[in-house]
Amino acid sequence: MIDQKRLSVCAMVGVLVCAGCAQKPQHRDIIIPMPAGADRLAEAIDLTARGERAQEAGDLEAAMEYYEQATRLSADAPAAAWNNLGMIHMQRGEYVGAVAHLRTASELAPLDPQPMYNLGLTFHQAGWDRQALESFIAALEREPNYLEAIRGAVTAAMRLRLTDEDALERLEHALLIETDPRWRAIFQRERLSMETRLEALGR
Repeated sequence: MIDQKRLSVCAMVGVLVCAGCAQKPQHRDIIIPMPAGADRLAEAIDLTARGERAQEAGDLEAAMEYYEQATRLSADAPAAAWNNLGMIHMQRGEYVGAVAHLRTASELAPLDPQPMYNLGLTFHQAGWDRQALESFIAALEREPNYLEAIRGAVTAAMRLRLTDEDALERLEHALLIETDPRWRAIFQRERLSMETRLEALGR
């Protein structure tokens, strides 16, 4: 089974205050105001944390409400809010909503492979194998040794009966880092099958 991934948020928002010295009354206290929108972002971060706690407790309805409030409050709400909201939609079989939220999470966290992996997982569960493969490959572009994404990419390629050098290269890389004997057996069988098919095609 391909693993699901939930993101976590840990952030701190503060206000910088620089006060004038009491011994020098000729200077006024200087307060640097919080940037516009920072209050809403801070609240969005807090709501996301509440959503995570509710989700960990198994209360998906409450978690969903917290995440939705966070995303409505600020366009820059933590990627975790968008990602986890997308995962809840996926679990409910609401794939269109899941895809939209996971794509936003991926844009907000362009170096993190998890939202893109979860997007691939959503496509996989919906039966959209080509889109699943593209998403898993995109996750691997962010983290080449992301084992769950490698498993997802190989699984999607097998369902598509894909036969090319890139697919074979992914299988060979998977065998270098996979330790689970069940997955190793799958990868070994598929590599032999892939090599046979490529040979038959004269590649």
